[in-house]
Amino acid sequence: MTVTMKGLAGFMFFLLFLAGLALVNLRGMRDQSAVTVSSDEQLADSAWRPTHLGEMRLSDDTSMFVQFNADGSLIGFAGCNQFFGNYAVADKGVSIGRVGSTRKACPEPINAYEVSFLESLQIVHTAALSDSRLILNDSSGNVLNRFVPAPLAAIAN
Repeated sequence: MTVTMKGLAGFMFFLLFLAGLALVNLRGMRDQSAVTVSSDEQLADSAWRPTHLGEMRLSDDTSMFVQFNADGSLIGFAGCNQFFGNYAVADKGVSIGRVGSTRKACPEPINAYEVSFLESLQIVHTAALSDSRLILNDSSGNVLNRFVPAPLAAIAN
């Protein structure tokens, strides 16, 4: 009976190992399809709604967005306050300058999301486009935010 349990445990470990390899390979495949943003034109006149702040999934009905304008400025809504700033794309890197915002008092947890979102924008190092999604990363390659397209006309109000 003990030999059978050891054999079963070994088989289960092997299956988990294979599942882990498959997951690593799938992540690698997804990353290979991403195209690094390397010119202003790739972001100019586009708007994006965040789906994730780090690994935290946001509600699909979030009103948060960031819009990159052709003149190098950006505007957006962080959940409670409007924000504005500048961005630049150079040498396969993206930099967002200091972000200013209105100063309405925000209830929790909206305030926490807003602070996290605005702070993450200011440490962006690279951006990638993958399957109609925008992914912003820090200088270590960690994902800061994930976005889906937002229509410019819908957020102009």
